[in-house]
Amino acid sequence: MKIVNFILCDDIRKELGNKISLMGVYRDSIEFFVTADKANSWPRNRQMSFLLDFLIPPEIVKKAKNFQILITYLGEESIIAKGPISQPQKIERNLKPIRLSLLASYMYVFPSEGRLEFKVQLVDETQKVIETASPDIGFDVLERF
Repeated sequence: MKIVNFILCDDIRKELGNKISLMGVYRDSIEFFVTADKANSWPRNRQMSFLLDFLIPPEIVKKAKNFQILITYLGEESIIAKGPISQPQKIERNLKPIRLSLLASYMYVFPSEGRLEFKVQLVDETQKVIETASPDIGFDVLERF
């Protein structure tokens, strides 16, 4: 499995014509802007939305029943989204990888500044992890005055 697009933003909206709109796209950091009197007043909440596009070999798609998105923050790993994978109608052997897209949103409580990293896992019907992939980017969570 290979992640070909990973976008973290504030909100994702589905539009007419099979389009989506991404609002508040993050580059490499999530910054909380505060006044001096609110400095170091953690925890802080932030809505995060994700767009993940990935390629999966046909033999893995046949086994995969569900996905889960995990984050690691301050050394703790959490599942923040999970759900079923819609199986393509026709899967043939020896074909190119199948492209799947995930859209998910999650309200996360950041306990302090730190580094946020993601990974996606595919699981089979027994909930056994059969594939894992991580985007090449992580995000620094910072406080700014």
